[in-house]
Amino acid sequence: MTEISLFCYNCIEQKHTATVIDGFNNEKAIADRFASVFQDACVPNSLQRHGELETQFFTRHSQYVGDKFNDNIVTVELVGECIDKLKKGKAPGLDDLTAEHFICSSYLIGTLIVTV
Repeated sequence: MTEISLFCYNCIEQKHTATVIDGFNNEKAIADRFASVFQDACVPNSLQRHGELETQFFTRHSQYVGDKFNDNIVTVELVGECIDKLKKGKAPGLDDLTAEHFICSSYLIGTLIVTV
């Protein structure tokens, strides 16, 4: 069994409450919807304001004196545990993503987050 099919099997075996998300019931379609919504949510509304905030971020970042980030803090397991704690059946946030999006994509999302 491949990792992806094992992931899909585990998602089904966990008997999540939602089998249809935004009208999609196929794991690939759900993941594609997640990617589309996430991509749209990450586009700045105003390029001028984006530039201002980016400058502010880099100024603060360059002056930050604190503990170095430990790369071993965020693991796939930790991301999975956090996703498992999400409450199902709640309204989506501003990014239009529900807990079910993350739950049915938890293996893929965990891997992506850790590699970023």
